[in-house]
Amino acid sequence: MPVIIDDNENPASSDATLNLIQIVKSLAYQIKHLTGKSNWYTPPDTSFAAIMPKLERVQLSDFLFFHPTKINCTGTTALTQLYSYTIPANTLTANSVLKITALLGMSNNTNTKTFRCRIAGTDIFSSSSQISGYTSVLYQRSLLLRSSNSQITIPNDINAYSRYTNSIQEFTFNFTQNQTLSFHVQPSMSSDSMWLEYVYGEILKL
Repeated sequence: MPVIIDDNENPASSDATLNLIQIVKSLAYQIKHLTGKSNWYTPPDTSFAAIMPKLERVQLSDFLFFHPTKINCTGTTALTQLYSYTIPANTLTANSVLKITALLGMSNNTNTKTFRCRIAGTDIFSSSSQISGYTSVLYQRSLLLRSSNSQITIPNDINAYSRYTNSIQEFTFNFTQNQTLSFHVQPSMSSDSMWLEYVYGEILKL
C-alpha cells in the first residue's frame, strides 16, 4: 500500500513511541528545509560536496569591537587614552588579521597633534606631523599574525598617513594571552581638541 509522505509536518520528538511513518515524515521535513526546495524529493541546486571546498576558501570577517560614540580630549597637553579594548586570549590565531579603523577629528590649525594606537603599551602606529593641519583623518591599519606571537603591520590606505617607517614593522605580542588595544591622543596646545568619532576592529580568518 502506498504511503503519503507529508513533508509539511515535523512529528519527531523525544517520544520513543514514534512509528516508522512519523520518522520518515520528520526526515522529509528536515530534508526539504535543508535544500530550500518546495518538497523533500527535489535535489538542491548545488550539492554539499560542491559547496564545502568553497566554504573552506571563504574569508570570514567578524567585528571584534565597535564604538560608534564620539570620545573627546580637551583642555590638556597630556597623552590621553580615549578608548581601550581587551582582546581575549586566543581570539587572534595564526593566519588571521586584525583590521583597525578609526576616524580621528581635531582642531583646525597647524599645531602639533599626536595620535597613537597601542597593543600592550607598545605603539603599532604613532603619528604627529602627518595629521597636523587637518580636521579629520581616517586611520586604518592591519596586524597580520604569522603565529600567535609573531605579527607584522600592514597599512590599508595608500596616502602618506600610512607610512610609519621605511621598514616593515614586526611585533611579538603573545595572543594566547589577553592583550589590551588602546588609542591615545596628545595635543601640543591645551586650547586644541582631539577626538575619536568612531573606532572598530575586525578579525579576518580563512
